[in-house]
Amino acid sequence: MGIFSRSTLTILSLVICFLVQTDLVGGHSIGVHPLETKTLLREPPILASVCPNESAIFPCTCSLYQGVQIFCEYSPINETTLEIAMRELRAANGIPKDRGVDFRRFLVFQTDLTQVDLSLFYGSKIFWLDISLNGKLAKLVTSGNPGDYGSIQAQKINLWRSPSITGEIFGDTLKYFANDLLDDISIISVDLSNWNNNNNNPTDEIFPGLSSFTNLTSLHLNDCGITGRLNSSHFQNFPKLESILLASNRIDGIGENVFGAKVTTIALEANNIVETSIHVNSGLARAGRETDLYLNSNKIKSLPQKIFETFLDADSGNALDLDDNPVICDQRLSWIKARRDELQSRVYPASCSNDPSHNVFDSDLIP
Repeated sequence: MGIFSRSTLTILSLVICFLVQTDLVGGHSIGVHPLETKTLLREPPILASVCPNESAIFPCTCSLYQGVQIFCEYSPINETTLEIAMRELRAANGIPKDRGVDFRRFLVFQTDLTQVDLSLFYGSKIFWLDISLNGKLAKLVTSGNPGDYGSIQAQKINLWRSPSITGEIFGDTLKYFANDLLDDISIISVDLSNWNNNNNNPTDEIFPGLSSFTNLTSLHLNDCGITGRLNSSHFQNFPKLESILLASNRIDGIGENVFGAKVTTIALEANNIVETSIHVNSGLARAGRETDLYLNSNKIKSLPQKIFETFLDADSGNALDLDDNPVICDQRLSWIKARRDELQSRVYPASCSNDPSHNVFDSDLIP
């Protein structure tokens, strides 16, 4: 596997745009809102292969890279802009106003939008719905019930750095997405801690709130207010999960049998994890499963063999990042120093808190 760089952790691989629209300007209808008709009735979406004229969708743009992609970036972007973009996309491809559109990506990036109306996408199939860096975005709204029109068939959803969105708002909007298609959710810097706005442990609300999406392979919830100890119930509904990124939260432990057999990337950097809070049977170490484990920037002070050596021995491709932990170098770390030549290509080592100029591979404090 080799040493991996920290940049690997910013795998912001995912996502999709949520669009915002209004139907009336000056009292006159603009564009065609998907809910203006009652005839969609779950008809399959029609594939779009042509970009609309960019003068018609300006300031949005369109690309045909790997399929039709609509980009609505920076200001001035308003709710009407997004509706026009969808209307013109239908028109350019001869798609009736009452049918969903099959296209690759819709991006809403760094705008002053305050809300996105997801009903624009009822019945449509969007590989990637991407809403990023919209600092004023506070609402994900819907018009009408998608039951007659078809759910939003998104495969990837990205909601990145929209701090006014709450967990309760995001959790409520998930019911408008098709359960069987969505496989990639990436939420960055959105506080999900008030998912159901009740007094329960927020972490015990967030994961059950996603449980209907059983085909998830990637779940990235970085800087989302997740607290406490991870336990086996949190991921039990995601048998296909391969990538779990939970960086920059307030997780303080890993319980028994947390990680399933298919997980190959576990990113838990910048949390509050200590070595004594990691269960020896957490599921980190599974034979025949090559895994990258990021535990850098936590509160780990020692490296118990039953946890860390067991993980490294489970598969010769397993890699471990321990940088920026307050590790105390002493006789307890003799096992890792003794295997330096074998492991240094797979372990990003922690410096010694009691010997800062050395690390766990070369400190003289380790016999």
